[in-house]
Amino acid sequence: MKEYKISAFFLALQAAVVILGVFQNNGLLSRYESQRSLVYYRDLATRMGQAEELLLPDETLPATKMEMKTPIFSRNRAHAIVSEMWKGKETKQIKETVLAIFEEAHRFGFDPYFLLAVIERESRFDPAVRGRHGEIGLMQIKPETAQWISERYGFPWTGPQMLLDPAHNVRLGTAYFDFLRKSFHSDGHRYLSAYNLGPKRTREVLRLKNRRSFYASEVVGNYLRMHARQRQGDERG
Repeated sequence: MKEYKISAFFLALQAAVVILGVFQNNGLLSRYESQRSLVYYRDLATRMGQAEELLLPDETLPATKMEMKTPIFSRNRAHAIVSEMWKGKETKQIKETVLAIFEEAHRFGFDPYFLLAVIERESRFDPAVRGRHGEIGLMQIKPETAQWISERYGFPWTGPQMLLDPAHNVRLGTAYFDFLRKSFHSDGHRYLSAYNLGPKRTREVLRLKNRRSFYASEVVGNYLRMHARQRQGDERG
């Protein structure tokens, strides 16, 4: 009887967490709907700072307009990018994911285009994809890593199924990048490689060769293409 009561308590607790998440998500989505035409990401220093971490001396971001009122990254453009790559998905799910990308980029000081570039490399924007080593979702996170991130950063965690929620997957993946970025002293080649290989393996491999890994090169290539698409949008706009 006591075991039944304990199980019922934990089931009720999990249900409360889910309900709270739904209300929070709906509130954020309503805010997105009411203000979707506004530009949320204007931090040029953040964008240029991360570019400095990621790019080699002979690589540069495509030139863009730099007037004070010029959008650096708008949700409308991000929505267009995700919609194009994520065909067949519900509009609400796309909006929630774009919202998570913006909010977590702002929270941890990442360029949103960087997160889009990682998602393109990891999952091609397929939220249900599973990797060979147990990775799940948009940013291909292992359940044991996700649980550790959740405990470290105070995110809810009720099991691997949470990684199938695209917005939550983005939040956990971005927090993990924050941890890796700090661990590797903002060295973009290393924190990208660590996301792919793991911190320990990255230290072993990159101790022997001081050059960008193939994985990091792929992400940076996506990153530069994302910025090139923004420039084309600026020129059309």
